[in-house]
Amino acid sequence: MEPVDVATASAFADSLEEDPTSCTAQSALRRRLGALYLRGRAPAPEAAVLVLPWVPSEPVAWGSDPIAIWELLAEIRGWTCVNVATTLAPRLAEVLAARLGASTRLYADLYYTLEGPVSPFEHPWVRRLTGADLSLVEDAPREIRPVGFDSVLAALEGGVAGGAVTGGRLVASISLSGATETFGEIGGATLPDWRGAGLATAAASLVARELRARGLVPVWSTGEENRASQKVAEKVGFRPWGRAAYVVVDRLRDPGGFQPTAPKG
Repeated sequence: MEPVDVATASAFADSLEEDPTSCTAQSALRRRLGALYLRGRAPAPEAAVLVLPWVPSEPVAWGSDPIAIWELLAEIRGWTCVNVATTLAPRLAEVLAARLGASTRLYADLYYTLEGPVSPFEHPWVRRLTGADLSLVEDAPREIRPVGFDSVLAALEGGVAGGAVTGGRLVASISLSGATETFGEIGGATLPDWRGAGLATAAASLVARELRARGLVPVWSTGEENRASQKVAEKVGFRPWGRAAYVVVDRLRDPGGFQPTAPKG
C-alpha cells in the first residue's frame, strides 16, 4: 500500500474541519510531511490514516467505519496506538481487539486553547531560539527538538521556538508544531534533571505570546495522566477545549510495534 500523492493529501487537509484537534495534521499535510493512506476517494474517504514522521507509532485516523480504518492499519508498520475522535474510539477499540486478539484501552488526549491574555512567565535560561541556534538544537536529545517542519532549521526560522539553555546545552524547549489560519499548536519537553524549575512554563509563555501577536489561537494537547503538562498549560492561561482519544494496544509496545503479515505465496 502506497501513501497518496501530494495533491490528494492537500485536498484531504482542506476537507478537515479546522479545529484544535486537526491543526497539526492539516499543517503537516500542507507541508508535505507524513504519509496519508486512504480507503475511498478524497475529500470524503471511508477511512484515512496519517503517519507523522516525528511520532510514527501514533497515527491519526478519521472515518466512520472502524473496519475500514483497521484495513488501512493492517498494512502499516510500527504503530502501537491510534488517535481518533472520541465518538469513534470505543468501536475502533472493539475492532482492533477482535482482529489482533489483544486487549485494548482508551486514553484521553486533552486539548486546551488560549484565547485570552497570556500569563507572563520569565526565566533567565529561557529565550527565543533562532536559526543561529541550529547546532545547539541539533545536538540536543530528540525529545526536545522542534517538530512539525521538514528540518530543525525550518522550525527555528519558519516557526516559533523557546528554549532553556544552560552550560551550553539546550535542556528544555517549547515550539510550534503546526498552524492553520486560526490555530497554532505548541508543545515540547524538559529533560528529566531540569524538571520542576519552571522552564517549560516560561518557554510556553514566550511562544504563546508570539502566536497571539500573530493573531493565532495557541493550542496545547496532552495525555489525561500528564498532570505536569496540564499544570503548565493552566499557568500560562490555556483553558480546556475538548478531547480526542488514543486506542492503545499495549501488546504492540514491544520494539517495532505492529508488523503487517506478509502475503502468502
